[in-house]
This record gives sequence, structure tokens and C-alpha cells, in this order.
Amino acid sequence: MLWALPLVILVSALHQALAAPAGPVPRGLSALTVIGFWGLEAIALTALFLLLSERGGSFVVSGLLTGWTAWLFRGPVAILSSATAGLPPRPGDWSFSLRALALYSATGLVLAAAAWASSLRRTIEKKEP
Repeated sequence: MLWALPLVILVSALHQALAAPAGPVPRGLSALTVIGFWGLEAIALTALFLLLSERGGSFVVSGLLTGWTAWLFRGPVAILSSATAGLPPRPGDWSFSLRALALYSATGLVLAAAAWASSLRRTIEKKEP
């Protein structure tokens, strides 16, 4: 599953490139900072996926649960936290939240595919004499 980390970072980079026509680096952050954030997020999502998949369910279900759990905190909880703190709503908050739902769903499916490929490889290696 270690090789899933670059795949998750790639999904985040593709999402950012498609969502921001001005360029892949948001709001004046350095590219290194953004890549570091994506790496940290990839590690957290992979760890959450591994925790959820330990219960023995489907890789796809574990992947989607991982993505939707991450989205819950990145989307609605972040927006509602800002509202309870008395900050005015920014235009586009909910559309960002829906784009994040697509991102995290895709990320969960990438993790599921990586886990499936990893388990398939282990199965093939066990069958070889």
C-alpha cells in the first residue's frame, strides 16, 4: 500500500488543476507547501483506509467510507464551524464542499484499487511454487 501514496497525491493534484483554472497552487502558497499538504493528507487517508479495511469488508466500501469520512470534516464540518464562529459565509463554500466530495470519493476508489491490486499480487505470489 506504500505505492498508493503517490497515487493519492496525483489525484489531489489533478483535482486542484481541474478546479483552479488560474493554476495548481492555491492562494499564494508555495508549491512545496501544497505538495507537503497533499502528502500528509495521503498518509492520513491511507491510514484511515487500512483501519476501515481491517474489518474485512469490500475494498470499494472501505474506500468510499474513507473518502466520505474525510469529506465530512473537510466540507460540511468546516463550513459549519466557520458559521458558528461568527464568520460570514464565503461565496462558493458549498460548491467547494461538493467538489471535495468528488475528490475524496475518487481518492477512496484509488485506495480501493491499490488494495485490490496489492491483494491480487499476494495471491499470485502464494500460488507460485
